[in-house]
Amino acid sequence: MTEENIDLSQYNETVLFVDDEPFVLNGIKRQLYNKLNIITANSGLEALEIVKSNSNIAIIVSDYKMPEMNGIQLLSKVREKHPNIIRIILTGNCDLEAAITAINKSNIFRIIMKPSSVDDLVSVLSDGFKQYKLQQAEKELLEITLLESINTLSDILSLMNPVAFNRAKRLQHYVNQISELWGLKDAWWLNMSATLSQIGCVSIPPEIITTINSGYDVSPEEQKIYDSYLDVSASLIKAIPRLEKVAAVISKMKEAIYLDISEASAITIGAHILHVANKFDDLINKGMSRSDIIKSFEDQGNKYHHKVLNALTKVELYKTVQHEITIDIDTIQLGMHLASDLVTKKGNVLARQGDKVSSALFAMIYNYNKQDMLYKTILVYEE
Repeated sequence: MTEENIDLSQYNETVLFVDDEPFVLNGIKRQLYNKLNIITANSGLEALEIVKSNSNIAIIVSDYKMPEMNGIQLLSKVREKHPNIIRIILTGNCDLEAAITAINKSNIFRIIMKPSSVDDLVSVLSDGFKQYKLQQAEKELLEITLLESINTLSDILSLMNPVAFNRAKRLQHYVNQISELWGLKDAWWLNMSATLSQIGCVSIPPEIITTINSGYDVSPEEQKIYDSYLDVSASLIKAIPRLEKVAAVISKMKEAIYLDISEASAITIGAHILHVANKFDDLINKGMSRSDIIKSFEDQGNKYHHKVLNALTKVELYKTVQHEITIDIDTIQLGMHLASDLVTKKGNVLARQGDKVSSALFAMIYNYNKQDMLYKTILVYEE
């Protein structure tokens, strides 16, 4: 296919050409004038700065032989942080063997021999754009599949353990605000960590979770069982592609890690924020005031980072929204509220709409249900 048959103007993305010889870049500009969006750079370092600030770059075409940083080194660095950018190398005959030897380091899409015709260059760029579009489509499909998987996990948690599901919503509420006040950018993975951190609660007896989330003490053995849920969450999430970072955050959130921002990784910062949000929510549920909680954190020295504590002074407390769900009567849990009157099959009213499921009411429901005197489902909500 000749240059005349290929229309590069259909692509809105940008191609970055990198060469230390200005006359080469000027020649490329003349050849591809009005055909596509072009940016040029005279060195690898300049190219990295351009890539860092320009999210519209789809293809990088770099000369192989350049001072300070050659083309393979440049494209290897680009691959580390921008793996979706298509990478193409320009090389002369004398550089070919070295380029082929190093090609696996940066997963080069194509090698273009110098000098190259306009037709060859246009053809390679056309193939590069097609590959870029294919990658983007696959990425979008994977993200949709990933989102659906997460929603499914969340739905399972809401059905199996509404108490843990509501705690996950509260954590997400606090983590989102702390991240924004901290100034973290592109923190979707931290939001997801908060959402999925409670998924391990499916392995914990609901009675233990309800008791702890209601602010009551449990036995040492029950506490040990409860404390295992984060390890279970991390283990489950780790098996899902692209959620390794989320799993790492969840696995580290159990302990408050001393945070030196100058050295801390994103995972460590995320785990610290999630740990503090988790502890904050726990103490709020036990009836402590915001000021008392923050003071108790400050009294522990440098255990909690000052940026997180400052954010806690500004976050909006979680406001309860009633979420009515229909559940099987034998899955009702302590702390739930009846969204309708509890009536036996014979029409006797045992409890009224709005009543909280206390230990006594729970025992009554259990006994009546055991005698098959109640309907199989019931409408409830949680606060």
